[in-house]
Amino acid sequence: MKTVYLLRHAKAKKDIPDLPDIERPLMKRGRADAEQMGLLLKQRGVNFDRVLCSPALRARETVQILLPFLHFPLRSIEYVDDLYSASGEEILEILSSLQEGDTVLVCGHNPAIEDLSEHWAGKSLEKYRTCGCFYARFPIERWEKLSSSSPLEWEYFDPEYH
Repeated sequence: MKTVYLLRHAKAKKDIPDLPDIERPLMKRGRADAEQMGLLLKQRGVNFDRVLCSPALRARETVQILLPFLHFPLRSIEYVDDLYSASGEEILEILSSLQEGDTVLVCGHNPAIEDLSEHWAGKSLEKYRTCGCFYARFPIERWEKLSSSSPLEWEYFDPEYH
């Protein structure tokens, strides 16, 4: 079995003059949501083998806030440059190329995170909030089979409604 968690980064500050998009930090609400998501994942007993994260500051801050709740070593986060501007299909390609791990968290950006989640859900998800998370479990032994597989189960959850 392979399990994927697709996490949209938490709420970031907008329109900061002279600050590149990739360097936008989290807002206070974003920090609180990331903490709440960490607690939620801890309550669910989630453990990750791998964490793949966009290099954007808002994504890095999101995982740095929530991962201590799960006792995942922050030094083990893999920053994947391609996640910053990836499409849902490109995230699927990144996951399909993995060789190790059974449970992976991907922290990235919309619309890619939402697009891939909706693809796996087979329907539109009403509102994919910042710091929302999509979980899917697949009946496969190797990541390379992910693109031709459908999830056995999936769920969308976010810190505001749990």
